[in-house]
Amino acid sequence: MFQPIIGFLIFFFLIIFIITSSNKSLQNKYDQIIESIKKNDLKLFIEQTTCSNTTFGMNNRDYLFRKCDFYLTSDAIIIFGYSKYNMFKQLSTPIILTKNITKYKTAFSFAIVKDPVIISLNQKEDIVIKFGEADLTKTFVKMQIKISCEANQNIIKAFTDNF
Repeated sequence: MFQPIIGFLIFFFLIIFIITSSNKSLQNKYDQIIESIKKNDLKLFIEQTTCSNTTFGMNNRDYLFRKCDFYLTSDAIIIFGYSKYNMFKQLSTPIILTKNITKYKTAFSFAIVKDPVIISLNQKEDIVIKFGEADLTKTFVKMQIKISCEANQNIIKAFTDNF
């Protein structure tokens, strides 16, 4: 009579353990990147902004998140995405968008480092980022990240003009 309840509780706690251990590992990686860019050249950071992502090609869960922390340096955009499901916060792999791929790939081999195709501001106060390529084994990603503060929009506009 109690075996199904005990089995469900064991399964539930196992899932919680897997998610928290995965998040702890990713949070350590996030902290490593943040400490490195704070020492060097952090221009702007926006925490807990909303974002919408569209992917084409091979599905990759690392690009599917609804909120993100946005960091801007002199030569890169760094995105820490996450999704929040009730009481669980599921982190995704850090994404670094830069023209200087070798610098960031060697420093942060655990992150996704890509050369962006398009980075622009649209009229709805969003930064639009497109990168990757659509294929059976590759993913093309279009992100729209909400930037509500006008001062932050001006900083991003200056970055996109020089990128």
